Amino acid sequence: MNRPMNNVMLDIETLGKKAGCPILSVAAVMFEPATGLVGQIFYESIDYQAARQYGQPEEETLLWWCWFRSHPITDSDFTRSLILISSDH
Repeated sequence: MNRPMNNVMLDIETLGKKAGCPILSVAAVMFEPATGLVGQIFYESIDYQAARQYGQPEEETLLWWCWFRSHPITDSDFTRSLILISSDH
């Protein structure tokens, strides 16, 4: 029997932590926490130049993005992060 998925996880990537900073992408996924099933997925990125029209990026965040892009995360790094996150709950 298929039950409707009523849970949504939302992720927004921005160019800062303050209100009014540009948004770079929006992602969402329907899921069922009891079973771990994943349903519909949504993802949309926003062009950097277009995003800048709607807010001012924070310098610290721009520096973080530059560092992050030059230090890609490996699958093992991602797995370790998930283990750390799940052990907090």
